[in-house]
Amino acid sequence: MHVVAHADRGWGIHQNAGRTRTLSSLLRLKPGADLELAVRNGLPFSAFSAVEECLGVTTAQLSKHIRIPSRTLNRRMHDNALNPEESDRLTRLGSILAKAITLFDGDEAAARKWMLAPSRALAGMTPLQRSDTHLGAQEVATLIDQIEEGVFV
Repeated sequence: MHVVAHADRGWGIHQNAGRTRTLSSLLRLKPGADLELAVRNGLPFSAFSAVEECLGVTTAQLSKHIRIPSRTLNRRMHDNALNPEESDRLTRLGSILAKAITLFDGDEAAARKWMLAPSRALAGMTPLQRSDTHLGAQEVATLIDQIEEGVFV
């Protein structure tokens, strides 16, 4: 069993041992790091880079998605840290991405493809697009849960 992040209900246990992706590992945090404290203090810029790499999107696309203007992003890169609000938005997206990776039994390429593909269940938006707000992220997390449970969506 692995502890994994659930965007809509916090942390939980997932039965697919070895096939999950924890949020902390996705964000490249040290094992045992207090994720909530890291977000409050501002994640290191490497967390942004890790999500960008895993999603296969450009820096500009990810910064737009989590609402960091390009000049601010350049400062964050230079300072090697995001602020708490940016960290929270990145963590929300990372949580959805970790759930998608777990949904696809650890296959990051399949999760990436799913995150970037329009979905009828999300009114034609991609899971990435829909997860740019708290409520949208909850909707994507619910969709992932439904797929895991075999509910036709």
